[in-house]
Amino acid sequence: MFIFFVTYLLFEVPSNLVLKLFTPQRWIALLATTWGIVATLSGLVNSYGSLVACRLILGVLEAGLFPGLNVYLTFFYTKHELARRVGYLFVSAAVGGAVGGLLAFGIGHLDGAHGMSGWRWIFIIEGIPSAVLGVVTLFALPNDAQSAYFLTDKEKAFMEVRDRRDYGNTASSKEFSKIDMVKAFKDWKVWAFSFAQFGVDTMLYGRSGSYIRWNIG
Repeated sequence: MFIFFVTYLLFEVPSNLVLKLFTPQRWIALLATTWGIVATLSGLVNSYGSLVACRLILGVLEAGLFPGLNVYLTFFYTKHELARRVGYLFVSAAVGGAVGGLLAFGIGHLDGAHGMSGWRWIFIIEGIPSAVLGVVTLFALPNDAQSAYFLTDKEKAFMEVRDRRDYGNTASSKEFSKIDMVKAFKDWKVWAFSFAQFGVDTMLYGRSGSYIRWNIG
C-alpha cells in the first residue's frame, strides 16, 4: 500500500533530528515498540479506512528506524569504517525481507483460522515480536561507546582517542545546526531523491494493498 511511503519519506529527517535529543536507546526502543503495537493492531481493523490510518502511522514510526540506525553507527565508528557497517545493515535488511516473505507465506496458511483472513495473522504474528524486542532494546542498547556495558574501560578509552583522531571530527561538527538543516531542505537533490525513492518503493510494495482491500473481511 503506497500510502505508507508518504509519511515514511516525510518523517525520515525529523526523526533523525530528535534522535540525539531523546537518546538512541529511548528513541529506537520507542519506535520499535510502537511499530510492533500498531502493526499488531492493523490485523484487527474492520474497515479499509482504518487500515489506511494504521499504514500512515506505521510510515511515521518506521521512518526513523533505518535512518536512525545509520546515525547510531556514527557513535561507534569513524568515517572510514562506516561504509562496511552500513553495508552490513543493508544486507541484514535484505535478508530480513527475504526471511519475512517466507514467514508471511507460511503464516498466510492460517487463512480462516478463528474466522480471520491470512493477512490479519501476518500483521499480528509479525507485530508482537517487534513490540517485545522494542522493550528489550530499552534496556540492552547503549547510547554510545562510553555507555556500552560490554566494553572494558580500556576499550572505551581507545575508542575515544580514535574518535578524536578521525579527520574532520570536531566538537562543532557534532552539534545540531539549524542553518545546515535549512540548507538540506532547500537542496533540490534531497527532494529529487525522495521522489525517486517514493516511486521505487511504490512499484515494489504498492500492490499488496489491493489484495488486503478486497479481503478486508
